[in-house]
Amino acid sequence: YRLVLVFGVVLSVSLVRGQQDGYLTFGEGMRVGSVTTLLMAMGLSLGMWLYTTVVHPPYVDEYRTVYADMQYERTMREYIYTTYGKDTMTQVAMDTVQQAVDRYMERVDYFFTNGGQTQITFGFALAWGLLTTLTVVLLARRVRENQPPKPNASPSA
Repeated sequence: YRLVLVFGVVLSVSLVRGQQDGYLTFGEGMRVGSVTTLLMAMGLSLGMWLYTTVVHPPYVDEYRTVYADMQYERTMREYIYTTYGKDTMTQVAMDTVQQAVDRYMERVDYFFTNGGQTQITFGFALAWGLLTTLTVVLLARRVRENQPPKPNASPSA
């Protein structure tokens, strides 16, 4: 989804810059990129919601299982290293780690729901899109050297 965001932001900022004869201010670029990012984040979130509810409903449960297994392995390695200082695995260690992982998974359980995955997608898309917008605008901005004053601006003496 990051490539989609990059493509969308670059395209929208480039189109606006092209419409203005190659000139683009920081504010204009940020406005266009932010609106593009917001729309794309909403679209990607809708896509995630459709994927987790219609296309592949077991996705969330599968993802939760994979994540819990990863946490178990990581916690087990840390527990064995810090507690024993050697490569040892006892039933007590396995039970202790499993209980710790179960407690952790209870705290983050919401993220392994359709709504949680949709919100995570929206948040990450928004963050990546805004960072991309900032980068693109800083690289693409080009202001006119001798801009005439705006019509509503008061003339300076």
